[in-house]
Formats: sequence, structure tokens, C-alpha cells
Amino acid sequence: MSMTVDATLLNVKSLSLLNNTTQSVVEFIVANNENASMNNVNWTLDMGNGNISATNLISLTGLEEVYVLVAHNYSGTGSYTIIANVTNGTLTDEETIDITIT
Repeated sequence: MSMTVDATLLNVKSLSLLNNTTQSVVEFIVANNENASMNNVNWTLDMGNGNISATNLISLTGLEEVYVLVAHNYSGTGSYTIIANVTNGTLTDEETIDITIT
């Protein structure tokens, strides 16, 4: 017997860089696309230079979206890959963007 898990029930969307200076701000949305509440949701944000931001476990009501803003200081200019990830232990989703800091 196989079971299919619909990863679109919990997802990261709209990952973007608001400015491309060494003092940057990244935004994204964590979305519960299910009608039921979802517990033990955790997001992480890998800034591409070894620094990772993370939340404690949160709960989302049905169809709730949480808007996340993270400020980060890069030590210098360059190209980086930012990865936003969300999981509740069963469902996982991530979104990636490549950026250039000038």
C-alpha cells in the first residue's frame, strides 16, 4: 500500500529579496493551505553564507498565511543562494532564490 502526501498543503511562497545591499531584508510567506489547523510548524531561512534563521514551533489555523521578514547583514558583496524551508514533520516545502549582493 502506498500513501501520497500532498506537500501543497503546507508551503513556502513568494520568497524575495527586498534590497540587494549588505544589509538585506528577505521576505516570504508560510501558508497552511488546508482547512484544518496545523501544529508544530517550523520554518528556516538559509541565507547562503552559513547563517540560518529559524522559528520555534508555531501553529497555523486552517488557510492561515504567516508573512515573514528577516533582516540579515552580509559581510561583503557576492552571489548567494537563499533557501526558505517549512515543515511540520510530515509535510515539507522549500523555495530557493539566487541573489547578488552589491
